[in-house]
Amino acid sequence: MEKISLRPNSQEILFKTDESNVYFDSFEYGPHDKKDKHLGYLFVVGHLKYGTENMAYVLNLISSLAKREYYSENGSIAEDPKKAFEMTLKKLNDVLEDFFQNKDLKINLGLVSIAGENIFISKLGKFKILLARSGEMIDILNNVDLFNRETTDERQFSNIVSGKIKEGDKIFATYPSKQITSRDKAIKSHLIQKEQENFVAELASIHQSTKNFPCCGFHIEIKKVKESEIPIRSAYDIVIPKLATGAENKTPESIPNYAKPHTSPAKTDAGGASNQEAETAELKNPASRQNVNTNNESATIISSEMSMVKRKSILSKMREKISRQRLPNNTQTAKLLKTGSIITFVVFLTFGLFKLSSLIPSANKSTLNTAKESVKLAEIKITQNENGSARELLALSLNSLSSIKETNKTVDEIKIKINTLLDKLDLVSSRQPELLVNDLLNKFQKLAVSASGELMAISADQKIYKITPENQVELASSAGMEASFAFLSDKHLSLYNGSNQTGILNLESKKYSTFNLKEPETAKDASLYEGNLYLLTEAAIYKYPDITTGGVQKQLWLGGLTEGNGISIAVDGNIYILQADSTVVKYFKGKEESRINLNLKVSTGSKLLTNKDSNYFYLADFSNKRIRVFDKIAGSLVLTFKITQFDSIKDVALGNKALYLTSGEGQIWKISLE
Repeated sequence: MEKISLRPNSQEILFKTDESNVYFDSFEYGPHDKKDKHLGYLFVVGHLKYGTENMAYVLNLISSLAKREYYSENGSIAEDPKKAFEMTLKKLNDVLEDFFQNKDLKINLGLVSIAGENIFISKLGKFKILLARSGEMIDILNNVDLFNRETTDERQFSNIVSGKIKEGDKIFATYPSKQITSRDKAIKSHLIQKEQENFVAELASIHQSTKNFPCCGFHIEIKKVKESEIPIRSAYDIVIPKLATGAENKTPESIPNYAKPHTSPAKTDAGGASNQEAETAELKNPASRQNVNTNNESATIISSEMSMVKRKSILSKMREKISRQRLPNNTQTAKLLKTGSIITFVVFLTFGLFKLSSLIPSANKSTLNTAKESVKLAEIKITQNENGSARELLALSLNSLSSIKETNKTVDEIKIKINTLLDKLDLVSSRQPELLVNDLLNKFQKLAVSASGELMAISADQKIYKITPENQVELASSAGMEASFAFLSDKHLSLYNGSNQTGILNLESKKYSTFNLKEPETAKDASLYEGNLYLLTEAAIYKYPDITTGGVQKQLWLGGLTEGNGISIAVDGNIYILQADSTVVKYFKGKEESRINLNLKVSTGSKLLTNKDSNYFYLADFSNKRIRVFDKIAGSLVLTFKITQFDSIKDVALGNKALYLTSGEGQIWKISLE
């Protein structure tokens, strides 16, 4: 059975010149196994123009990311090529946003996916793709009759052009430099009239005769290919061959092992089974042995028996070969030699398999190679003092390697290198948290610390405790209200459920009261300063004055924030909003005063901490178990606390002299800041 399909036959065209601050290249990727065969082939054509800083590595990064996203992460049988292409564009936009904002960097990029009869195209900047079909020339990006254009929500790769290809189509995809554009008519004529080899030769001739003719792209011919499919048949459908009979075959007992004649190819084809097969069949069915010697009719052999004859183990084959060799007449010596040969072979086979498994990783080589390339690029970025980009590349590599589940020495070595580079970028401190409380009965979740250094904690069953190194004293219960936020002053513990309710514990009277807030909002984060509760919502900052004394009236402190951009809020007299792009915006009396870029990728759920007596921001990255310390004015990274003693961080509270953390196991830990 044959399966007929369309397949691109491509020829890369790359003629480079000595133009300064310019880099261009083209890349082709194809499926590497049956799992992503349906995704077809991906072509990337890129052209970069940059300023004084060499940005050539960006193109290699783009192509590696495109390949990884298109095949590795979207290469499931259920995933269609169009969806994989869309996800690839989305990933490129997300990861390369910083590069797109570089005014000195001009990126021209074309992505083409060909899967079966479908073609998908998207571009950033300048990109040209021509199609020669049946003697006609088609500019794919501008032909609305044959190709569809869909607009996406993306900022850079905002359009996808799709359509159908046919056998005999000839495609030229390239960056349209001035030299290409000026020869547009001639190039189109060559594309229609000439086959791939001659078309490329024409461009090569122009490049050789002209001092300045850069060209980057692909010539692609669409051809029909036939793939043979092996039919799946039942073992019971096997045609049983006839056994040779009569004088042509001597009985096995009459021929010594080392002198058995080999069946000739002609006899094997005519008679079917070899002498060895006949021998095995006879051993299985003595009755058939008599038939062989007495008549010329076909012997009846059960299919399963025939299958057993053919499925010899590797040790059986080895034993058979050894038995055919001339061995000493001494029976004991012969047995020893045979046994020794088998043991030696098994030892070498085991050692070979062990070495093979260590040299060839079972994980996806593409993922591994992409991670290696990203690490190299990150090292370049570090030397160029672009720590933010380097950190993002390393985090991306570490995330991709997490998909490799098998134990692999090479993967482990790369992970160690990535973590070492991340530690170097983060200025990781050797200081580690010290265990303060390990109460087996109470699992503590939320923490609050006062300016004077008093510490309180809320347990999983909503009980409020005063914490000291010596003991834990229960003060009250907040049952009926789950505390999402906790704040401590010298006179009050204030709890807030993140929506419509506060709980206030008077530390002098030990009286606990709850209050329902008017016009409640769902808070993304909250902070308490001088008895006033500040809420960060999707598009505004709200204030509830005097909540420690029962205040429930809402005030708009600042509206018109970019929706969904704020992540965390901290207050020290000024209000600081941590944004998703790692910018910290400082506000005073409802007006923006300054912006500081922390130059890192902020994880979802990260929390910004500070107080009026601190010169620093503390950025708690819960997912990566790191607390980074930044100068509050300059925004420069001072150091990072890397948590290694426990698996997860539940909460963080900042005091004047220490940071306090709760672990996933409910323990309380302390990091001294002195």
